[in-house]
Amino acid sequence: MNDPWFTIYRGKGNLKIQPRNRQGWLSVGVLLVVLITPVAGYPLLGGQRAGWWMPVHLTFVAAVVLLFIRFAWSRAEIIDLNAVRKDWAAFEAWRKSQKRG
Repeated sequence: MNDPWFTIYRGKGNLKIQPRNRQGWLSVGVLLVVLITPVAGYPLLGGQRAGWWMPVHLTFVAAVVLLFIRFAWSRAEIIDLNAVRKDWAAFEAWRKSQKRG
């Protein structure tokens, strides 16, 4: 793997996917086009009379987002924020022990 397309920051209850280069930003653009395109067809279905479309659209959005997360995960550098916090705490403890009174 040459250059990762994304940086993923994960921690306790946190997941942030950040595009890192041109390929990452292009894939986010494709994601947005794929998610917005079905919304453009909603008026063609009759507007408010097409209530059946909402569950179909929400299922589609959930599936695309989960697939994108898997795609991004496979092309990402992952930074575990919990490990960073532990390392920082160990560094602070070491620094305090090294100070001269």
